[in-house]
Amino acid sequence: MSTVSGADRRGREVRAGPRARAGDEFIRQTLMPADYVRHLIRELRCPDRIVSGTALSVVELDNPDRQITVEQNLTCVANALRLADSPDWHLGWGERIGEHLHGPLTPAMLTAPTLGAGLDAFRAYFRVRIPWMQVNSRHLGPWFEVELAPLFPVGELLSLLVEIPLLILQRYVNTVCHHGLCGARIELAYPPVPAGRDLGRWFECAVAFNARRNILRIPFAWRDTRNLGFNAPIWETALQQCAALASGQPRDVACDVRAHLQRAFAQPGPLNEVPTLDAVARSLHVSPRTLIRRLRAVSTTFHAELEATRRNRALLLLGTSEASIAEIASALGFADAAGFCKAFRRWTGTTPGRYRASLDTTP
Repeated sequence: MSTVSGADRRGREVRAGPRARAGDEFIRQTLMPADYVRHLIRELRCPDRIVSGTALSVVELDNPDRQITVEQNLTCVANALRLADSPDWHLGWGERIGEHLHGPLTPAMLTAPTLGAGLDAFRAYFRVRIPWMQVNSRHLGPWFEVELAPLFPVGELLSLLVEIPLLILQRYVNTVCHHGLCGARIELAYPPVPAGRDLGRWFECAVAFNARRNILRIPFAWRDTRNLGFNAPIWETALQQCAALASGQPRDVACDVRAHLQRAFAQPGPLNEVPTLDAVARSLHVSPRTLIRRLRAVSTTFHAELEATRRNRALLLLGTSEASIAEIASALGFADAAGFCKAFRRWTGTTPGRYRASLDTTP
């Protein structure tokens, strides 16, 4: 049984349907480097407790080429979360691993010609190292955003798994720009952190909670900042190594569909058109029939992924925003609140209003 599950803002488990769970299971069984677990063991010095429940041995983790599953990695992170003696321990750890432990992505970013080129490498190849995290980027007027979107619910680990990559990005921007993050902004898609945690100590820009997405927003003009560490031969070699690793990584088309749907439903304001199978197939450069077949091969369907994405987005908005039921219905592409309420009852067995009220009254 997985030790990492979806949860609402009160920490209660939110169960997905069988097809959605099948898609999640594919990601959980994807292999990834064991580097981060080795560093956790060094950080907390409780090796047996870190790997508890994973069927891993500390001895086999000494092998530098050892790979583990996403599920094993996240179980180790959950164990570390329980062992840590400070609510901010992961941020100190994130600072220390900063520009390390990311394979060829590290030299690719540090020797990129510009800040923008390095951020583009991060977007393209971070998932090779962290398979459960989709990285998106977008240009919005004077701003450039880097978004972190977990590909399945990670429950209590959400803040940890989002904030550490944001620290990595912060350090990278500082390394290239040398002027701090004044003018940047971080937005987090979860409620304010509990007492005892001080994000202002770690992040050098404004931090907002209850946002629609987990993003770092910087002025678009910063992308052209010349990297004084640019080294063309190392940059080109590192990019080739990143591409080679990415090409050898098993891909789940359900992850790509889910990422497309997450981006669509994360856009601000009403959703004019719900993504269709044909539209998503075009974006993935395959025919609708091929997309149907590939989704079936990993025990899911387009309809199941669409339903799961809308459901998860609804739970997030109800739990972390002040938007009305009608506004949430519109953001999810429903014609009216009644249609949304009917779908929500089918997903959860209750109404949106009752669900939101239960969050406000749960101790």
